[in-house]
Amino acid sequence: NKTSKRVFRVEDAEKRLLKVLEWKESNQIQEPPEKLDVFRKVYPNYHWVDSKAGTLVWINRLGEAFNNMKPEHLTREMWGHCVGHEMEMAEEELRSTVEPGQEFRGYVSVADCKGIGLGALTRLSLISFISDTAGYNYPEVVGKIVLVNTPWIFPKLFAAFKPFIDKDTLSKFQIHSDIPLEFFRNEFDLDKLPVEYGGNNEMTV
Repeated sequence: NKTSKRVFRVEDAEKRLLKVLEWKESNQIQEPPEKLDVFRKVYPNYHWVDSKAGTLVWINRLGEAFNNMKPEHLTREMWGHCVGHEMEMAEEELRSTVEPGQEFRGYVSVADCKGIGLGALTRLSLISFISDTAGYNYPEVVGKIVLVNTPWIFPKLFAAFKPFIDKDTLSKFQIHSDIPLEFFRNEFDLDKLPVEYGGNNEMTV
């Protein structure tokens, strides 16, 4: 079996890096956005540095976000700023856990799809914008994406979103129709993992 390898072109990489740095500077990504509290209310999430997994673990209520997000909550630019700020903070936290000479490992994103429905299709433009913003400016930050509680309609929804997701990111997906409790217990620190997902932590996402 031949293993496909990603090809990096230095000139293209430099151009992209300059664009990303310009975007971060012009949007002041490291500064908390004015309506970050609104973003977090619409898109509930919780993250921690997991010693067992050796990286950051980020649980988010994707189903609730898809149902709740509306253009009137935030301007398109503010959505991008909030997503960028959250990703920037996650990247900084990730890098703080890497020892000199140690390989950088992307974080594990656990996306709970409970409650997601066909209404998500009406938000396709906004969701694709958010996905593009995160994917272009933070291409290596996510190591694994675990979708849980996916409903029966999910294959149709996923097919609609696939064109907006690059191949490298698609290869990181794991999809479960329930919560894979044993998998989570084997992968993560039980004292940090919420009870709902098989751990001992009483907090609610």
